[in-house]
Amino acid sequence: MNVSRLDIAALQCACEQINTPRSLSVWIMMKYSCYQEYLDLDIKPEQYDSAHLFGLDYFVTKFLSKWKGFKVKGLDPKMVAIGDWLSAESQNALTNTRLRNHMKNPLTTEDPSVEPILFLAQRKIRDILGSVPRLSDLSNHADWSKGSTFDLRLGTHFTSKMTSRMTVTGSAYSYMSELVGHDPHWCASIGLDIDGPVSLLPECFTFVKGNRLTTVPKSAKTDRCISIEPTANIYLQKAVGSIIRRRLKRFGVDLDDQSRNQQLAQIANINDLCTVDLSSASDTITIELVKSLIPIDWYFLLDDLRSKETCYEETWLTPHKFSSMGNGFTFELESLIFYALTSAVCEYLEVPNPTVSIYGDDIIVDREAFKKLSSVFDFVGFKINQKKSFSSGRFFESCGSHFFDGQLVTPAYQKNISVKREEIIRLHNRLFRWSGRVVVDGFLGKACHFIIKSYKRLFKDDKHVPRIPRHAVDDRGFLSDLALLRFSGTNDGYICRVYTNSQRFRSASQAAFLAYKLRKGQINQDPELESVASLLSSDSKGQGRYGVDGSYRYTTAYFPVIR
Repeated sequence: MNVSRLDIAALQCACEQINTPRSLSVWIMMKYSCYQEYLDLDIKPEQYDSAHLFGLDYFVTKFLSKWKGFKVKGLDPKMVAIGDWLSAESQNALTNTRLRNHMKNPLTTEDPSVEPILFLAQRKIRDILGSVPRLSDLSNHADWSKGSTFDLRLGTHFTSKMTSRMTVTGSAYSYMSELVGHDPHWCASIGLDIDGPVSLLPECFTFVKGNRLTTVPKSAKTDRCISIEPTANIYLQKAVGSIIRRRLKRFGVDLDDQSRNQQLAQIANINDLCTVDLSSASDTITIELVKSLIPIDWYFLLDDLRSKETCYEETWLTPHKFSSMGNGFTFELESLIFYALTSAVCEYLEVPNPTVSIYGDDIIVDREAFKKLSSVFDFVGFKINQKKSFSSGRFFESCGSHFFDGQLVTPAYQKNISVKREEIIRLHNRLFRWSGRVVVDGFLGKACHFIIKSYKRLFKDDKHVPRIPRHAVDDRGFLSDLALLRFSGTNDGYICRVYTNSQRFRSASQAAFLAYKLRKGQINQDPELESVASLLSSDSKGQGRYGVDGSYRYTTAYFPVIR
């Protein structure tokens, strides 16, 4: 068997065990490489009377829907994503024109309810945001993203970002110049010895027009467009995002926890709720919508920190959207706007004791508000994803949890191609956990056994496959029944052979690390920072070192008994 087809073979093996008409169809599609037909498969919950049967067919339909291994003739996921981005921009241009005309003369709007609903949303946003943050607030909440920036690649350590000649847009320069200039430790890390607050000269930065558009994998049919922000901008944007997130929490919107949405989706069918999902939500937050809803002082701050131009393949474009995915405050801003509009609709309709729960573009609201909410969203440029929104029936989904009659039927998804050892282990564990969570324990035992057997055959140097207890939360080995593990009576647990990455070290600027540590000390401690701090040491040249994941290797690990 070709190792690159292991994921397909595992799905076929699962189809044989599931043994439904849909699973037979999927098995045949995989056998004869009918991948386009598989990607076009749809499933209609209303055609099922049983959560058990629906969960089985839902799994075989979705398991490889995001797999990177499909090569379909004539299908270019990147160009599909760029096409969607351009389509959203065309829609945004129309939305900006419509909102400008509305602000000039609200009486010309066909739906008379739009104006009072927008007014209610404005008031709610004003109450949530409060006063605009000062520079000290931005300084206390700013943080580095884990991703790449306009000029720095993915994985660049924060100490390197702090000591580099940061990219910044012209409108964000004054904020970053003053922020760094008020931090003597940061200035020391870039070679400036100061006695008091200063403002960094433009020569300390690299000026760029805006962000850079690229794509990342989303599904087998399309990629996702993201915009990679300048280094200084994303640092400041995350500060604003953190502040908005904290102020939303005071009003019951917790963007650090998806569980409320998931719990409400489970009871949506008996509590007359609907789950709403939007298409290209992050790409349809228009300039005029933000200008019409956000207090003016907040608008100026957000406008200064965002990227007003986007570079795609060395061509600079001026988007009609206010911010995009990749911007450090987009998620919080869109959540704020969706919450304000949704709760404003409920208040306008006088819904008694309304239920409004927001996590990004995952929205849950009372069914009686759905029609009016759809109309308002359409007016301000948001499009409801009809395939992922449910206002009736027995199936509901929100924040990655899917329910049929209140029973969990979330499918497992396989995205990466299982070639390496660690990827094959994750493939096995994904099926193992889904079996125990959604259907019955050990239901896909045949498929799981097939994967382990393939692992042994592919890597002949392995005398014993790595196995870990079935209750383990990591993927350092194949999840297995306890009878197959070595029990240690002395420690009252299991000594297991595992496959895990080893630690390696890179050099770091101690001055930059100190500046970051002191800054983070002003707010709640960051567990990740503590783990990095524990690894920091000095080499013979006085440079700091930090640990990162290295190559994978076999070792042993101890797992306690779960009682």
